[in-house]
Amino acid sequence: VTQEQLHVLEQFLAADLPVQLLSQMTTLDFEVRKDVMNVCCALLWPDLPEEVAAQVMEYVRFHPTLFNKLMDSYANEE
Repeated sequence: VTQEQLHVLEQFLAADLPVQLLSQMTTLDFEVRKDVMNVCCALLWPDLPEEVAAQVMEYVRFHPTLFNKLMDSYANEE
């Protein structure tokens, strides 16, 4: 993972985009919803580099609603 990639991830998490995007799932087009879910799932991959995984885990700890929003999005049949 390059420093530039880490910087983008830091900005993505600092902007609270995972929770914000999941909160808007019902208003997004189908293809966009798929992209949002893919990004959120990619953040939870088990083989992420340690520095990335640490940032993601810190984000998850401070956003306890993340998993509920993720599961609600999966459960939504639209």
